[in-house]
Amino acid sequence: MEAGTGELSKLILFFGLGAVAQAVMLIRGCWEWRPFLFSLGCSLLGLLPGKHERNYTLTTHLLFCLLIFICSVAVAFREALLPRVNEKILLAYTLTLWYAFFSFCYEPGPLSYSLGALFIAPTLGVLWLALTERPLSFGLKLSFYGWYLLMVVFMVLFQFSYSYLLPFFSETAALEATPAGALLSGMAFCYMVVNGTYIFHMVPVRGKNESREEAHRRWHGWVDLMTGRFNDGAQLSGAQAFFLVLLLGGFLAGNYFCNFISAATAVNLGILIPLLLMPGEVRPPAAGASRPRRA
Repeated sequence: MEAGTGELSKLILFFGLGAVAQAVMLIRGCWEWRPFLFSLGCSLLGLLPGKHERNYTLTTHLLFCLLIFICSVAVAFREALLPRVNEKILLAYTLTLWYAFFSFCYEPGPLSYSLGALFIAPTLGVLWLALTERPLSFGLKLSFYGWYLLMVVFMVLFQFSYSYLLPFFSETAALEATPAGALLSGMAFCYMVVNGTYIFHMVPVRGKNESREEAHRRWHGWVDLMTGRFNDGAQLSGAQAFFLVLLLGGFLAGNYFCNFISAATAVNLGILIPLLLMPGEVRPPAAGASRPRRA
């Protein structure tokens, strides 16, 4: 619908405030002014017009500013923001991802079938991880960490209110758009972009003026940090894995068919509650040490 300039400006403002508030909440435990102000400064680059841009739209460039700010925060505070991951988180998030997929995305057709097929292999990998006692190689740790990041991005994508992006590109807004909804959408947008930034850094690409050796060192710095965040000691026993699937999977399946709570609320609970299972700081095992055996 057509909306007044004041209403559109309010939605854009609250969306931006939500994104910044989420960034501040994510780094609250490791706050530093210098990198935060540097990220704010970098965000101003989004106001610059493109080389061949003819019709400059301020609102669209404000969205670019938000993207640059969030990506800069993700890089500057990576030591604080990269989460620790374990088998419990992977298994719980995999169950929640499938629920989100069927609740928000699935429609019979090639696109849904193709997307679901992409999820099968990592899902089987997580089940294998929950039942195996073998030590994980560097490549497997990196693969499972990448799967965690992808799950977060997909779960937010599936339920994201894309209507709140309309004011950045046109003078329209959805009928149900509210400042509170814009605030929450901005927070979700920030969380999605932060994890998407880390996925990008997992791809071994060279910068424009970067040598192969420099790109190799930079990439290894990133992936070593990520694999170091994979807690190989917090394992699930077979019984624990079974009960996690039974309880969380049963709840999500029951909610899918009976609608006890909204699908968005169920997904958010599936994202937030397992964070309580996140391991704390642990000392990395000695080189060559194998995974502890299950009880």
